[in-house]
Amino acid sequence: MRAYLRVFSLFALITSCVFSEEKGGYIGIDVGSSYTEFTQDVQPIGKILASNNLPGFMLKAGYKTFFGESKKYGMRWYLYGGYSYGKMQDVKADAFRRFGQQQPQIDTNSIFIGTGKGYYTHVVDYGVGTDFLRNFVVNDDHSFGVFVGVGIGAETWIANGKEYKPSGQESLFNFQTIINLGFRGVIKQSHGVEFGVKFHILDAEIFKGSGPSPLLSKFNGMAAQLSQAPMTTTTTMRRLHSFYMSYVYNF
Repeated sequence: MRAYLRVFSLFALITSCVFSEEKGGYIGIDVGSSYTEFTQDVQPIGKILASNNLPGFMLKAGYKTFFGESKKYGMRWYLYGGYSYGKMQDVKADAFRRFGQQQPQIDTNSIFIGTGKGYYTHVVDYGVGTDFLRNFVVNDDHSFGVFVGVGIGAETWIANGKEYKPSGQESLFNFQTIINLGFRGVIKQSHGVEFGVKFHILDAEIFKGSGPSPLLSKFNGMAAQLSQAPMTTTTTMRRLHSFYMSYVYNF
C-alpha cells in the first residue's frame, strides 16, 4: 500500500507542471493481434466452432486538440483502415465428431471436416473514430496519459473454402462498433507510442445459405440420409478483442 501511495504522490507532483502538447494533425500505424471466434451453424446437424489470434496492422490519420490552459484534456478524430489474416484453429465440432467416430479416417480437427484443410480468413476494416485524451505525467517536451474512445465503421471478411458451402449469400460488408482504450506517450512533441486494447462489439454474419452442405459428402451415407431434411448454414465471425501497440507521428 505504501508503494502505491508513493507512486500516486510522484504522479501528483509531476502533473503539477505545466505542459503544452500542441494541437494538430497526426498519422500512425497499429500493429497487434485480434482474438477471433468462428461459428458455422449447420442445422439440423449442429455447430462448428473455432478460434484463433489474427495478427494484423492498421493505418490511421487524424487531428487532435486540447482544452484549457493546462491542456491536460483533449480530443482527437481520425480515419482508419486495417488488415488482418489468420487460420482458424482450436476447432470444436462435437456434432460432426459424432459422425467422424464412425469413420476414423476423417480428420475432425479440421474446420473442413474430412478435407484436412484449414479455414483461412482475411479481414479488412475501415471507418472513423474519436478518442478522449487525458495527460497525467507532463513536463516541457513530453507527456504520458490515457485515452478512451469509440470507432464506427465496417468490416469485410474474405474466407477460403467456398466449395464447402451450400448455395447462398455471402456478405462482404458488415457494420462494426469498436471501444478503444489504452495508454499513450509523446516524446519531443512529434513522436508518440501507444499501447491499447479494442473491443469489437458486433458479430459479422459473412454467409447464409440453404440446402445440404457439401461437408456432408465426407461422411459415407450421411448425405443421403439427410438430403431430404431442410438445412441452413450460417457463418459468423467475431473479433472479441485486439491488443496492439502504435507509433504516432504528430505534425
